[in-house]
Amino acid sequence: MRKILKLFVYLWQLPQMLVGLLICNLIKDTQSFNATTKTGKVYHGKVYFADWFNSAVCLGKYIIVDKKLKGKDQLSETIKHELGHSVQSILLGWFYFIVVGIPSFVLNIISRIYKKNAQWYYSKFPENWANKLAEGIITVELK
Repeated sequence: MRKILKLFVYLWQLPQMLVGLLICNLIKDTQSFNATTKTGKVYHGKVYFADWFNSAVCLGKYIIVDKKLKGKDQLSETIKHELGHSVQSILLGWFYFIVVGIPSFVLNIISRIYKKNAQWYYSKFPENWANKLAEGIITVELK
């Protein structure tokens, strides 16, 4: 039964999972992490570091970040935020790119063009929703 549920969740997120899988197969620099929730559940994941990417993105279970964040204190908070987007992906399924991906991309471009600060960016939808969903994560431990 558990395998059937995992398959359903994967298929429900198929567009972003396929894009994430294709991109992450090109990235060799990775680091594992454990994220612990307030309920004590531990999520085991992997972050992919891209030297050609100047941001962070979540595509289903795949988290891709700028290689410059590797080893920085900010990395744990970035992973936490991207895990919020991962929950959005699970909730929205095939609608994730329309409801979250496109608005997030446009917001990112606007914040760069008009030199908006991070507080402005994270106060807008869908970033503020991702942060709200990530509040259930207490710690992100990098391995």
